[in-house]
Amino acid sequence: MIDGLPVLLDNEDYRSLLLVNQMAEVPDLTAGTPIAPTAALTQDELISLYRLPRLGNDENYAVVNGQLVRLNDPNYELLQMIRVARGVL
Repeated sequence: MIDGLPVLLDNEDYRSLLLVNQMAEVPDLTAGTPIAPTAALTQDELISLYRLPRLGNDENYAVVNGQLVRLNDPNYELLQMIRVARGVL
């Protein structure tokens, strides 16, 4: 599941997604804070909506399976490519 939607991945893409999840840092949020499963929010919208701290220049927030994660630029770009591929397929 990515962004609350089922995704069919081959083994290589699945392993890549697992690596992205392992490298992601999960920000501390108030217990029970619901995170909308959407990729449509900008970084500024995520920060404002969930009152998140600003990140460094090479970091991004993303929502994966309803969980907010913090990724560095290369891992965020990989996640975005997987999302684009899912939309095309």
